[in-house]
Amino acid sequence: MEISIDNLIKFYTNESVVLKGINTNLKNGITGLIGPNGAGKSTLIKILVGLEKVSSGHIHYLDHSEPSFNLKASLGYVPQNFQLPNNLTGEEFLDFMSTAKGIGYRTAKQNSLQLLDLLNLTQVARKRISTYSGGMKQRLGIAQSLLNHPKLLILDESTVGLDPDERLNLKHIMTELAENTVILLSTHIVSDIESVANHIIILDQGEIQVQGNTDALLKTIDGKVWELTVSPEEYQNKQQEYFIINTFHKQNKIEMRVISKKQPKDEANLIYPTLEDLYLYHIRYKKANREKQVAL
Repeated sequence: MEISIDNLIKFYTNESVVLKGINTNLKNGITGLIGPNGAGKSTLIKILVGLEKVSSGHIHYLDHSEPSFNLKASLGYVPQNFQLPNNLTGEEFLDFMSTAKGIGYRTAKQNSLQLLDLLNLTQVARKRISTYSGGMKQRLGIAQSLLNHPKLLILDESTVGLDPDERLNLKHIMTELAENTVILLSTHIVSDIESVANHIIILDQGEIQVQGNTDALLKTIDGKVWELTVSPEEYQNKQQEYFIINTFHKQNKIEMRVISKKQPKDEANLIYPTLEDLYLYHIRYKKANREKQVAL
C-alpha cells in the first residue's frame, strides 16, 4: 500500500490558504505528522479520508494487492474530538460501526471481542458510553477504526486522554500493524510518536518544513544540542544568546538544554538530539533566526 500526494493545495473562499503545495509519499509503516495547532494537519487528514476536496493537486492511492482500491473499505480513521453516541454501550457501538463498514455479523462479533480485549475495554463493553472516562472513549474510538483490518489507518490526536499504560499499549498495537498498514499518527505531542514512527513529517503554516526517516532527520541536528549548568545571572545572558529548549532549577543553579551551532561554554556537554529537539529546531529555532536576520 502506498499513497502519493502531489502538489496538494487547499484554500477556502475567503482566500486563506491552508495547505501550500504538499508533496509526500506514505508507505507501510508509521508516519508521524507533527506540527503546532493550526498547522494544517487536520485539514490534510480530512482530504486523505475524503471529507474535504483538494483545491488543486492529486492524491494517488496505490494498492498493489488489488486492481481497484476502495478507500471506504480500506480505511480506519479516528478524527480529532471524536464524538460517540452516549446512549449506546461500547459493544453496541462496535456492532453499529461494523454494519456501517459492511462487515458480516459473525466476523463483526469476533473482531469486536478481540478489539475490546486488545484495548482493555472488555469489563465495560456492556456499559453505556455515557459512563466511560475520556480515556475509555478514546480507546473505543481506536477500536472501531480497526474493525475492518484497515490498510490505511489515520489517528488524529488519538493519544489525548490516554494514561501512560494505555499510550504504551497503543504503541505496541501500532508496531504490530505497521508491517502491512499505512499508519498516519497526527499529534502536537511529540513524545507520543518518538519511539514508534519510522518516518516523520513536520508541518507548519500549511507547508512541510522537513520530512524523512526519523533517524536520518535526527542526525541532521546532531552536534547542535547541548546541556549546561549556569548561575541565575548567566542564565539571563544565555537567554539572549542561545535558543533554550528547557530548563531545570537545581539548588542555586539552572540546568539548560539549548540549540546552538557552537559550544555555549567549555563545560557544556554535547548530547544526541531527541525528536522534540528536531521539532523545536524546525518550528521555533529557525524562525527565531530568520527574525533576527530581519531585525538586523
